[in-house]
Amino acid sequence: MPEAWEEYEQGLQELQRLHARDALRVILARAESGEFGTPGVPLPVGVWKEVALPWERGDETTVVALLKHITLIQDGGTAANFDLEIRTKAGGTGLEVVLSKTAQAAPYDEKFPLGIEYLSEEAAAADRRKVVVAIKPNGGTGSYQLRIYGRPLR
Repeated sequence: MPEAWEEYEQGLQELQRLHARDALRVILARAESGEFGTPGVPLPVGVWKEVALPWERGDETTVVALLKHITLIQDGGTAANFDLEIRTKAGGTGLEVVLSKTAQAAPYDEKFPLGIEYLSEEAAAADRRKVVVAIKPNGGTGSYQLRIYGRPLR
């Protein structure tokens, strides 16, 4: 019986170690100029542009994440504001929207102290380990740069 308790304690310590390690990891999804339009060729007014962004500091297994901070700047165009969605997969029926912000002015900078749980629902292996972001300029054209910070979850 004491051996079973010892194995249990070792397993518990290993889980605590993994949790502490993951709590310190930071992953980043980034869209620089070109993914959501460019200053010379901005996105058209009222049209959604959807991009699947890879995790730059994640590993090949990051499918679940806790989104902590989103920043967006407008680097071109005449749009007064924009709509932003974070989706669990490209396209879809609208049921895959994790975060939806409408009529936001740039620069947009929001922190989520508790985080937003994100789980990729993509079936395609190539897109499974990415976060899907959609932006729509309102009242004019627009080009944007975006960063999403988070941490991986197991």
